[in-house]
Amino acid sequence: MKYLRYAFLISLALVLIIVAVANKAPAELAFLPPDLANLIGMNWSITLPVFLVFFLGIIFGVLVGFIWEWLREYKLRSEA
Repeated sequence: MKYLRYAFLISLALVLIIVAVANKAPAELAFLPPDLANLIGMNWSITLPVFLVFFLGIIFGVLVGFIWEWLREYKLRSEA
């Protein structure tokens, strides 16, 4: 079972590395749409590789899910 786990983790790492190498192109992330940003003078934007945007989105979603579930189960944990 230990070898199966290592094989899975290695294959997952390879897939993530391949995705990262294939999606190195820069993507600009803007805080607001261009027209609204020009109107109020807040042209905040950042340029990141596409794979980083993708991976950060996944990490953010997992963290929100963990926190959400922890808060949902708080009542059951406090009763135990």
